[in-house]
Amino acid sequence: MATEEELFANIDALLEEEPQLPPPVERARLREAAGITQARLATALKTTTQTVKNYENGRSEPKSPRLEASASCSRLMPSRVSAATPRVVVTLVRARSSAVK
Repeated sequence: MATEEELFANIDALLEEEPQLPPPVERARLREAAGITQARLATALKTTTQTVKNYENGRSEPKSPRLEASASCSRLMPSRVSAATPRVVVTLVRARSSAVK
């Protein structure tokens, strides 16, 4: 059986890979489920609401450094919306977040 340390090391290795964003429709769903407006996300990413809309409808993709920030945000949103991801992923994200604090 894998140890907790091994599991977290595996998750950390996944997170260090090239940023991956969910499909455009999933980006919008995750953002909405987390209660974040397009305007608030745009402010956080230092871009326009129209640009966030374009990310979510597939018209454009974020470029670095917004790509990394968007990917990070997409990974954290499920921790706020437990129904959005399998329970084990939510548990690992929450445990990792509290360990970092």
